[in-house]
Amino acid sequence: MTITLEITMYPLHEDYKSQVKDFLKVLLSNDEFNYKTNAMSTQATGEIESLMDWVQECIAETYEEGVKAAFIQKILPGELDLDYQLKDAD
Repeated sequence: MTITLEITMYPLHEDYKSQVKDFLKVLLSNDEFNYKTNAMSTQATGEIESLMDWVQECIAETYEEGVKAAFIQKILPGELDLDYQLKDAD
């Protein structure tokens, strides 16, 4: 089953920018999935088992490096269009 996952990282440290960049460097290194990153979150699409396992590995690596952060995820069934843009409503 294909899913679309959105993940947001909330580091609990003043140096949050470098911690987010480090997490994204690891997360985006797996080209098995499609990604879209913006200023607030990252969306990914892929097969549920492999994508969830990959995200879990990335979070575990972040915690093993001593980073304290909260991660928020939204998961939807199917592959959403990550390039979708709302058109002007008529």
